[in-house]
Amino acid sequence: IAQCLVGSEMCIRDRDNIGRFITESVIPILIEKFSIDLNYIGIAGASSGGLASFYLSLVYPNIFKFSFALVIAV
Repeated sequence: IAQCLVGSEMCIRDRDNIGRFITESVIPILIEKFSIDLNYIGIAGASSGGLASFYLSLVYPNIFKFSFALVIAV
């Protein structure tokens, strides 16, 4: 985790793989199975998932119209 915080290449590659999986595999299945308004697709996460959701909303702004990131710092 500490390496991810300093931006290691492996963590960036993992986020990109997860982003591709969500955008190319998961979302098309959800759109096919459910009535989804494409203008209201968002992503949310907590802790490192919050950072990932924020990152993915920046990388895929055409898909994720909003994001909710719950990241608590002490």
